[in-house]
Amino acid sequence: MMYPKRKSQRKLVNTRLKNNKAFGIIEVLVATSLLSLVSLGIVTLLTEAMKTQRGLQAKDAQHEVMGEITQHLGNNEACLNTFVGINPTASVSVSALKNAGPPATATARYTVGEVHSSKLLQYKKFELVGYDPTDLSVNLAVTLTKLGSVSGVKDIQQKIDRLASP
Repeated sequence: MMYPKRKSQRKLVNTRLKNNKAFGIIEVLVATSLLSLVSLGIVTLLTEAMKTQRGLQAKDAQHEVMGEITQHLGNNEACLNTFVGINPTASVSVSALKNAGPPATATARYTVGEVHSSKLLQYKKFELVGYDPTDLSVNLAVTLTKLGSVSGVKDIQQKIDRLASP
């Protein structure tokens, strides 16, 4: 910019240059810290939303598992293969829930320590908690552990009533 020749114009330019200030270091630091706080809040919100979503997926998987196990042990052969040789009047842990078929060749369908296909739950414990001799049904408590960063309770215990007779 060319400097004006007249004195009144130079005075006007000098006044404008003096009033034209840039941001100071303090203003830049304050703006940066405010932006950091807002960003931190957004990241925290997104992290919690993802944990909640995984928790809901784990709950769906839990219902799926309980339905699968109930249906599986509703088969008399599978129930017999799983509980053969176990005193049903005592509370007993079972290491695996077996498939139907000849008892000698029955393989494990669900095993303690195995991870469910959803990758969100692990079978922690299968426990025979009740036996009703009137209709020859058993009650099984299934304990599942949630894996990874999932919101809510880590261990889930649910009872399945009125399975097939052992």
